[in-house]
Amino acid sequence: RNMFKSQVEKLISVIRNIKGLNLGDLKSAAKKIEEENLEQQVSVTKNKLNEDYQLWLDILLETQQEVLQNDSAFARKQLEKVKNRLSNVLTAEEIQELLGKKVEINELEIQLNNLKIQEQQQQ
Repeated sequence: RNMFKSQVEKLISVIRNIKGLNLGDLKSAAKKIEEENLEQQVSVTKNKLNEDYQLWLDILLETQQEVLQNDSAFARKQLEKVKNRLSNVLTAEEIQELLGKKVEINELEIQLNNLKIQEQQQQ
């Protein structure tokens, strides 16, 4: 609850300063908030798991990152195996929500990088 309040305050601060902000600043702020949300959700989820499954959760997120960055068939297969293992202790929705947040963060990262490239080309 406190974390949510601090995120709202950050957003309000960003919105108040919007005149001086560019799109990159907004995307960066959004990415930071998404990362904090994911961190919080992972922490809450880990509290429900034993040490072995906590490790599997870390592997799930690392594998998802690998799929997003390199899209290798091997990483996709590994992701399915890890999801299957975690389905013993987490619902499909819980797993998908975590993976979805990882996708959103990755998408924001790509957009930020594209903005930086555009800015460099305009200089």
